[in-house]
Amino acid sequence: MLYAVYEKEHPNRVWVFEMYTDAHAYQTHLETPHFKKFLEVTKKMMISKTLLDAVPIALGAKTNIAPSAN
Repeated sequence: MLYAVYEKEHPNRVWVFEMYTDAHAYQTHLETPHFKKFLEVTKKMMISKTLLDAVPIALGAKTNIAPSAN
């Protein structure tokens, strides 16, 4: 699963969250041609990459969100 977001105040700051079923799935993905191409194409755009071993609580997108009062 992949989520990509940008910071509201800094739209040039993009955060990408990728989630894998397990460590093997992640390691397998690292070796795919499309991922290697992605790394090559985006290497000058990335400031940092951090691998975080986390447990999901709730994943999904909300629908019918009321407009912001801002």
